[in-house]
Amino acid sequence: MILEMIKGRNPVLEALRAGREIKEIFVFQEGRGPGVEEIKRIAAERNIMMHQVDRRRLDQIAGENHQGIAARIRPRSPWKMEDILQKKDRGILIALDQIQDPQNLGAIIRSAAFIGVDGIFIPRDRSAPLTEAAQKASSGGLEWVPVVEITNLARTIEQFKERGYWVTGGDHKAPSLPWEVDFSYPTLVVIGSEGRGLRPLIRKKCDHLIRIPGQGQLESLNASVAAGIILYEIMRQRKWEQE
Repeated sequence: MILEMIKGRNPVLEALRAGREIKEIFVFQEGRGPGVEEIKRIAAERNIMMHQVDRRRLDQIAGENHQGIAARIRPRSPWKMEDILQKKDRGILIALDQIQDPQNLGAIIRSAAFIGVDGIFIPRDRSAPLTEAAQKASSGGLEWVPVVEITNLARTIEQFKERGYWVTGGDHKAPSLPWEVDFSYPTLVVIGSEGRGLRPLIRKKCDHLIRIPGQGQLESLNASVAAGIILYEIMRQRKWEQE
Protein backbone atom coordinates (compact mmCIF):
# COMPACT_ATOMS: atom_id res chain seq x y z
CA MET A 1 0.00 0.00 0.00
CA ILE A 2 2.97 2.35 0.51
CA LEU A 3 4.50 3.82 -2.64
CA GLU A 4 8.16 4.82 -2.85
CA MET A 5 8.09 6.13 -6.41
CA ILE A 6 5.44 8.48 -7.75
CA LYS A 7 5.14 9.33 -11.42
CA GLY A 8 3.39 12.00 -13.42
CA ARG A 9 3.14 15.77 -13.15
CA ASN A 10 0.02 16.02 -11.01
CA PRO A 11 1.02 13.31 -8.48
CA VAL A 12 4.48 14.84 -8.00
CA LEU A 13 3.12 18.39 -7.79
CA GLU A 14 0.45 17.44 -5.24
CA ALA A 15 3.00 15.56 -3.16
CA LEU A 16 5.09 18.74 -3.03
CA ARG A 17 2.08 20.88 -2.16
CA ALA A 18 1.06 18.46 0.58
CA GLY A 19 4.51 18.72 2.17
CA ARG A 20 5.51 15.10 1.59
CA GLU A 21 9.15 14.28 2.26
CA ILE A 22 10.63 13.87 -1.19
CA LYS A 23 14.11 12.45 -1.57
CA GLU A 24 14.79 13.45 -5.18
CA ILE A 25 13.03 14.30 -8.42
CA PHE A 26 13.87 13.12 -11.93
CA VAL A 27 12.69 15.23 -14.85
CA PHE A 28 13.06 14.74 -18.58
CA GLN A 29 15.66 17.27 -19.69
CA GLU A 30 13.36 18.62 -22.41
CA GLY A 31 10.32 18.74 -20.14
CA ARG A 32 8.44 22.05 -20.14
CA GLY A 33 5.06 23.40 -19.17
CA PRO A 34 3.36 25.11 -16.17
CA GLY A 35 3.26 21.92 -14.10
CA VAL A 36 6.93 21.17 -14.57
CA GLU A 37 7.97 24.76 -13.86
CA GLU A 38 5.91 24.79 -10.67
CA ILE A 39 7.53 21.54 -9.55
CA LYS A 40 10.98 23.00 -10.20
CA ARG A 41 10.12 26.16 -8.28
CA ILE A 42 8.83 24.35 -5.17
CA ALA A 43 11.71 21.85 -5.28
CA ALA A 44 14.22 24.72 -5.38
CA GLU A 45 12.55 26.44 -2.41
CA ARG A 46 12.71 23.22 -0.38
CA ASN A 47 16.24 22.29 -1.53
CA ILE A 48 15.07 19.02 -3.07
CA MET A 49 17.61 17.51 -5.44
CA MET A 50 16.48 17.51 -9.07
CA HIS A 51 18.07 15.43 -11.81
CA GLN A 52 17.60 16.29 -15.48
CA VAL A 53 17.85 13.05 -17.41
CA ASP A 54 17.18 11.77 -20.90
CA ARG A 55 14.10 9.69 -21.65
CA ARG A 56 16.00 6.39 -21.66
CA ARG A 57 17.31 7.03 -18.15
CA LEU A 58 13.89 8.15 -16.91
CA ASP A 59 12.32 5.00 -18.34
CA GLN A 60 14.91 2.93 -16.45
CA ILE A 61 14.17 4.73 -13.19
CA ALA A 62 10.39 5.03 -13.34
CA GLY A 63 9.15 2.62 -15.97
CA GLU A 64 6.41 3.73 -18.35
CA ASN A 65 3.73 6.43 -18.17
CA HIS A 66 5.79 8.91 -16.18
CA GLN A 67 4.84 12.03 -18.22
CA GLY A 68 8.47 13.11 -18.11
CA ILE A 69 8.75 13.34 -14.32
CA ALA A 70 9.07 11.06 -11.30
CA ALA A 71 10.02 11.40 -7.65
CA ARG A 72 11.32 9.17 -4.89
CA ILE A 73 9.41 9.78 -1.68
CA ARG A 74 9.95 8.61 1.86
CA PRO A 75 7.32 5.98 2.62
CA ARG A 76 4.44 7.24 4.70
CA SER A 77 2.82 5.17 7.43
CA PRO A 78 -0.57 3.76 6.35
CA TRP A 79 -3.61 5.75 7.40
CA LYS A 80 -5.48 4.36 10.40
CA MET A 81 -9.10 4.51 11.54
CA GLU A 82 -8.06 6.95 14.27
CA ASP A 83 -6.99 9.43 11.59
CA ILE A 84 -10.59 9.53 10.34
CA LEU A 85 -12.23 9.55 13.76
CA GLN A 86 -10.17 12.57 14.79
CA LYS A 87 -11.18 14.65 11.78
CA LYS A 88 -13.93 17.21 12.32
CA ASP A 89 -14.48 18.55 8.84
CA ARG A 90 -17.29 18.21 6.32
CA GLY A 91 -18.69 14.89 7.50
CA ILE A 92 -18.39 13.08 4.17
CA LEU A 93 -16.94 9.58 3.98
CA ILE A 94 -16.77 6.93 1.26
CA ALA A 95 -16.72 3.15 1.65
CA LEU A 96 -15.94 0.92 -1.33
CA ASP A 97 -17.58 -2.49 -1.47
CA GLN A 98 -15.13 -4.69 -3.39
CA ILE A 99 -14.08 -2.27 -6.13
CA GLN A 100 -11.80 -4.39 -8.30
CA ASP A 101 -10.39 -1.99 -10.91
CA PRO A 102 -7.41 0.13 -9.75
CA GLN A 103 -8.32 2.78 -12.34
CA ASN A 104 -11.78 3.10 -10.78
CA LEU A 105 -10.23 3.25 -7.32
CA GLY A 106 -7.88 6.02 -8.37
CA ALA A 107 -10.64 7.98 -10.08
CA ILE A 108 -12.83 7.78 -6.97
CA ILE A 109 -9.94 9.05 -4.84
CA ARG A 110 -9.45 11.94 -7.26
CA SER A 111 -13.15 12.91 -7.03
CA ALA A 112 -13.02 12.59 -3.24
CA ALA A 113 -10.03 14.94 -3.06
CA PHE A 114 -11.78 17.46 -5.32
CA ILE A 115 -14.98 17.48 -3.23
CA GLY A 116 -13.20 17.45 0.13
CA VAL A 117 -14.06 14.01 1.47
CA ASP A 118 -12.75 13.21 4.96
CA GLY A 119 -11.72 9.62 4.27
CA ILE A 120 -12.16 6.46 2.19
CA PHE A 121 -12.50 2.91 3.50
CA ILE A 122 -11.33 -0.09 1.46
CA PRO A 123 -11.79 -3.71 2.60
CA ARG A 124 -8.53 -5.67 2.64
CA ASP A 125 -10.07 -8.66 0.85
CA ARG A 126 -11.37 -8.75 -2.71
CA SER A 127 -10.64 -5.09 -3.38
CA ALA A 128 -8.19 -3.31 -5.64
CA PRO A 129 -5.02 -2.34 -3.74
CA LEU A 130 -3.35 1.04 -3.99
CA THR A 131 -1.15 0.08 -6.90
CA GLU A 132 0.85 2.38 -9.11
CA ALA A 133 -2.10 2.46 -11.54
CA ALA A 134 -4.49 3.58 -8.79
CA GLN A 135 -2.01 6.18 -7.57
CA LYS A 136 -1.60 7.65 -11.05
CA ALA A 137 -5.35 7.64 -11.73
CA SER A 138 -5.89 9.57 -8.50
CA SER A 139 -3.85 12.42 -10.05
CA GLY A 140 -2.38 13.40 -6.70
CA GLY A 141 -5.60 12.84 -4.73
CA LEU A 142 -3.88 10.32 -2.47
CA GLU A 143 -1.93 13.18 -0.92
CA TRP A 144 -5.11 14.79 0.39
CA VAL A 145 -7.56 12.03 1.30
CA PRO A 146 -6.88 9.40 3.98
CA VAL A 147 -7.46 5.91 2.56
CA VAL A 148 -7.90 3.30 5.28
CA GLU A 149 -7.86 -0.46 4.84
CA ILE A 150 -10.51 -2.21 6.94
CA THR A 151 -11.27 -5.84 7.68
CA ASN A 152 -15.07 -5.70 7.94
CA LEU A 153 -17.12 -3.19 5.94
CA ALA A 154 -20.42 -3.99 7.67
CA ARG A 155 -18.88 -3.36 11.07
CA THR A 156 -17.33 -0.09 9.88
CA ILE A 157 -20.71 1.09 8.61
CA GLU A 158 -22.30 0.31 11.98
CA GLN A 159 -19.49 2.13 13.76
CA PHE A 160 -20.20 5.35 11.90
CA LYS A 161 -23.96 5.01 12.14
CA GLU A 162 -23.48 5.00 15.90
CA ARG A 163 -21.58 8.28 15.47
CA GLY A 164 -24.50 9.94 13.75
CA TYR A 165 -23.68 9.26 10.10
CA TRP A 166 -26.42 8.45 7.59
CA VAL A 167 -25.39 5.76 5.11
CA THR A 168 -26.31 6.07 1.43
CA GLY A 169 -25.59 3.29 -1.03
CA GLY A 170 -25.45 3.52 -4.78
CA ASP A 171 -27.71 0.92 -6.44
CA HIS A 172 -28.87 1.11 -10.06
CA LYS A 173 -32.24 -0.43 -9.10
CA ALA A 174 -32.90 1.84 -6.11
CA PRO A 175 -36.20 3.80 -5.95
CA SER A 176 -34.71 7.15 -4.88
CA LEU A 177 -32.65 9.69 -6.83
CA PRO A 178 -29.65 11.55 -5.35
CA TRP A 179 -31.43 14.92 -5.09
CA GLU A 180 -34.31 13.30 -3.19
CA VAL A 181 -32.04 12.52 -0.22
CA ASP A 182 -31.14 15.08 2.44
CA PHE A 183 -27.33 15.18 2.57
CA SER A 184 -27.10 17.91 5.19
CA TYR A 185 -26.26 15.28 7.82
CA PRO A 186 -22.88 13.53 8.22
CA THR A 187 -22.86 11.10 5.30
CA LEU A 188 -21.16 7.82 4.48
CA VAL A 189 -21.50 6.93 0.79
CA VAL A 190 -21.08 3.27 -0.17
CA ILE A 191 -20.11 2.41 -3.75
CA GLY A 192 -20.44 -1.19 -4.92
CA SER A 193 -18.28 -3.27 -7.22
CA GLU A 194 -18.22 -2.72 -10.97
CA GLY A 195 -20.22 -5.81 -11.87
CA ARG A 196 -22.40 -6.88 -8.94
CA GLY A 197 -22.90 -3.61 -7.11
CA LEU A 198 -23.48 -3.70 -3.37
CA ARG A 199 -23.53 -7.01 -1.58
CA PRO A 200 -26.91 -7.89 0.04
CA LEU A 201 -25.61 -7.45 3.60
CA ILE A 202 -24.12 -4.05 2.81
CA ARG A 203 -27.29 -3.00 1.01
CA LYS A 204 -29.31 -3.78 4.14
CA LYS A 205 -26.98 -1.64 6.25
CA CYS A 206 -27.76 1.48 4.18
CA ASP A 207 -30.30 4.05 5.34
CA HIS A 208 -30.90 5.15 1.74
CA LEU A 209 -30.36 3.55 -1.64
CA ILE A 210 -30.11 5.83 -4.64
CA ARG A 211 -29.74 5.43 -8.38
CA ILE A 212 -28.57 7.83 -11.06
CA PRO A 213 -31.20 8.00 -13.81
CA GLY A 214 -30.29 7.77 -17.46
CA GLN A 215 -32.08 7.70 -20.80
CA GLY A 216 -29.69 5.56 -22.80
CA GLN A 217 -29.43 1.84 -23.36
CA LEU A 218 -26.91 1.01 -20.63
CA GLU A 219 -28.29 0.03 -17.25
CA SER A 220 -25.71 1.72 -15.02
CA LEU A 221 -22.66 3.98 -14.87
CA ASN A 222 -19.04 3.21 -14.19
CA ALA A 223 -18.48 3.06 -10.41
CA SER A 224 -16.13 6.04 -10.33
CA VAL A 225 -18.46 8.19 -12.43
CA ALA A 226 -21.40 7.30 -10.19
CA ALA A 227 -19.35 8.17 -7.11
CA GLY A 228 -18.43 11.55 -8.60
CA ILE A 229 -22.07 12.42 -9.34
CA ILE A 230 -23.20 11.48 -5.83
CA LEU A 231 -20.38 13.45 -4.22
CA TYR A 232 -21.20 16.49 -6.33
CA GLU A 233 -24.85 16.32 -5.24
CA ILE A 234 -23.73 16.30 -1.60
CA MET A 235 -21.54 19.35 -2.23
CA ARG A 236 -24.32 21.10 -4.17
CA GLN A 237 -26.82 20.69 -1.34
CA ARG A 238 -24.41 21.83 1.32
CA LYS A 239 -23.11 24.76 -0.69
CA TRP A 240 -26.63 26.03 -1.24
CA GLU A 241 -27.34 25.71 2.47
CA GLN A 242 -24.29 27.84 3.27
CA GLU A 243 -25.40 30.53 0.82
